[in-house]
Amino acid sequence: VLRRAGREKSGPQGSLTALLHMPSRTLWDGRQGPGPDSERGHLREMLGGLPPGALLLGDAGFTGYALMKALMDQGTDFLIRCGSNVKRLVPEATTQLQPSRCGWTWVVLWPKDRRDLPPLRLRLIVLMRRRRRMYLLTTVTEDRRMSQTVAAKRYEARWGVEVHDRSLKQTLGRRKLQASTPQTGAWELAANLLALALMQLLAVRRMGDRAPRASVAGLARLLRTALEALRYGASSRGFAAALDRAVRDDDQRRRPKRSRGSPRKKREKPPGAPILLRLTQCEMAEILRLNTQRSLRVG
Repeated sequence: VLRRAGREKSGPQGSLTALLHMPSRTLWDGRQGPGPDSERGHLREMLGGLPPGALLLGDAGFTGYALMKALMDQGTDFLIRCGSNVKRLVPEATTQLQPSRCGWTWVVLWPKDRRDLPPLRLRLIVLMRRRRRMYLLTTVTEDRRMSQTVAAKRYEARWGVEVHDRSLKQTLGRRKLQASTPQTGAWELAANLLALALMQLLAVRRMGDRAPRASVAGLARLLRTALEALRYGASSRGFAAALDRAVRDDDQRRRPKRSRGSPRKKREKPPGAPILLRLTQCEMAEILRLNTQRSLRVG
């Protein structure tokens, strides 16, 4: 059953959580449900499908002890943005990076309602992006593998998720479903997502490394033209060559190609600085006890 997830008087809505393969920007996995469904819950259902050695990129909505512990338990590294909605405990009281400075430091994630479980030791990376500071949590311990420069480039790749959502909603015009019942609406959404994934796979097979620059609008036009040619028995000889030219241009525009303006368009503020708290002597003793017990069990 679909439920309202936005403002009052809005219609019933559905939710979609997608995992993308960022080098090719193709769909890897996805889950859907009613509007108020949890993105973290969707992601936890998809963890088993992650390949070995994957690096998971996520925004501030995926910070949580249970999710991060599940990722660490299965050996999946992550780079997730964090904000002031989550408190971080700093293990050392001295020589620690302040949230207002760029660099990185060790932090401990150990919520009060999880004190029966071991704390999670993570790296907090502080970057400057568009005159604003950005805070990232990662399990990659070596600075040579995840330096500030590398972390910035990796997280910028996450913008491909926003482009994917825009392609589905705006470029393909599938912002609103046409179905009249929740079940058929779920089928319609799944079919729309599958159609976009098939176009992306077509671009990967034809373009190879150039696939991330493929134009969804151009691919859709070519496919419609080819289908019409098949329908009326016309020739589609130049279809393969036209696929090579279906790429996005790099022009810097001064105005949008198409108005996406909505009177109620959300413009959310970026996450603030995380709250860094010092560990008390009792908390440090408890961490030492839990780590000792864990070492004994492993040995």
